Amino acid sequence: MQQAQADLRLAQQNYDRYQQIAAAEIAQAQSQVAFAQEKYDKDKQRKPQQYWSGK
Repeated sequence: MQQAQADLRLAQQNYDRYQQIAAAEIAQAQSQVAFAQEKYDKDKQRKPQQYWSGK
């Protein structure tokens, strides 16, 4: 019984750790998307003809 409880505790800790890692990776990806969108928008403002003419 003690071993099962220890295993459950370890599994819960691992789950919590992976959940934290996943949340951090999602936040990093969202930040990268926001940066890329900002760069795209700035580039689009500088060279609008390229985005409209298909060049």
